[in-house]
Amino acid sequence: MRKALLSVIVVLLLAAGAAQLFLPTFVAARVGESLRAATGLSSLDVRVRALPALTLLTGAVPRLDVAAANVVVDGLRVESLAIAAENVRLDLGQLLREKALAVRAGEAFVRLTVTEEALTEYANGRPELPPGVQVRVTEAGLELAGQAAVFGSVVEALVVGHFEPDGGTGIVFVPDDVQVQGQALPAFLIAVLREAFRVRIDLANGPFPIVVHQVLYEPGRLIVVGRPVLDGLRVAAGLRHG
Repeated sequence: MRKALLSVIVVLLLAAGAAQLFLPTFVAARVGESLRAATGLSSLDVRVRALPALTLLTGAVPRLDVAAANVVVDGLRVESLAIAAENVRLDLGQLLREKALAVRAGEAFVRLTVTEEALTEYANGRPELPPGVQVRVTEAGLELAGQAAVFGSVVEALVVGHFEPDGGTGIVFVPDDVQVQGQALPAFLIAVLREAFRVRIDLANGPFPIVVHQVLYEPGRLIVVGRPVLDGLRVAAGLRHG
């Protein structure tokens, strides 16, 4: 009797160990397959963490990480996108049967990293901005340098400013200081320029809608931190983002 009981315990332990190794990888692969089909992001990587892994069979995912490189959001090239979600609920049956993904997340955070080269490329694609703009990112914000036509004359211009959340899915560029030929413009003219050359990037126009919480800066890179809108996300097999 004891030997039989011991054998059962050993089998259960082996099964639990195999599940711990296999299930997270299996679920991550299925979620990744569905998300790649939906977004067209071949570089998208998905990781699932669960202890014990058997909880995944109920559709409960304690931790889900999604990472992608070279993502385009509202015309802006993003160097990297990283999502960390906790207490995620998946419809596992639907995912396995139809390769369709239905998600509810408890807490989720996203981090987008954008290089100053990508910002320069984006600025030169905006019709309201003069061509040839160069963008530099510092710890304090952004500097846009270029030439502008003023009353028929070409002058050197420098705009110092920052992006700020608009309370939703967008970030808006706010000029703090403008210099023309090395001379600072008065505050009332800067206020006029803010309205005339309003640049807004909508992070809803990307693979995952994002509600922006904060914009950070480090030399050469702009970082957007926010919350991805995952609750109620439904991804059908074969659907392409675009």
